[in-house]
Amino acid sequence: MAVTVSVFWPGIIAFLILLGLFLTGLVFYARSKQSRSPLLWIVDIVVCVVVAYVIATFVVTPLLIR
Repeated sequence: MAVTVSVFWPGIIAFLILLGLFLTGLVFYARSKQSRSPLLWIVDIVVCVVVAYVIATFVVTPLLIR
């Protein structure tokens, strides 16, 4: 049984670009604050990943498919 996987490269590239922008913004924001716990860093990174995925999946990819 053969398994085929289709990959939409522009969507993946858009996700990686958005993720990079969000993480860069997080680093600059975190430098302005003093005490940040490790748990808050983990939550912030997870939020960045989820928001980048949602924007890339539901906003950018449909625009690229047109």
